Formats: sequence, structure tokens, C-alpha cells
Amino acid sequence: MKRTIVKVNADSFNDFCMKLRSMFVYDVTIKSAMTRHRFYDNITGDVVAEYNERKDYGIVYNYNSHVAV
Repeated sequence: MKRTIVKVNADSFNDFCMKLRSMFVYDVTIKSAMTRHRFYDNITGDVVAEYNERKDYGIVYNYNSHVAV
């Protein structure tokens, strides 16, 4: 499977979460370690997105495979 990576500019963790919601990325579990946050899909357990507070962007993986419900 081809892996698609989308870089999303964000000013803060909350801003990144709101942008994920607008991209129809729902039902995730967030695991945090200091300033790094990973978003895992509840069904498959795969990493859906990552956000590092030291950077001004987050990364969304396999965006074209997400389905809006």
C-alpha cells in the first residue's frame, strides 16, 4: 500500500486537533510523551497522525484512505 503523508501547519496542539477534525480524522487514541503526540486509530491501531509541539506543523499519514462518516 502506498503511504501518503500530508504536512499540516498548526500553531498549537489544539489547533492541530481542530484541523484533524476538519479532515474527518475521528476515533483516535492520543498517546503523549512530553511535547510529542501520536494519534492512533481505534480500530486498526495504526498511527494516523503525529504532532510535535517544538515544530509548527503536524503530519497526517494515509490521508486518502480516511473515510468521512
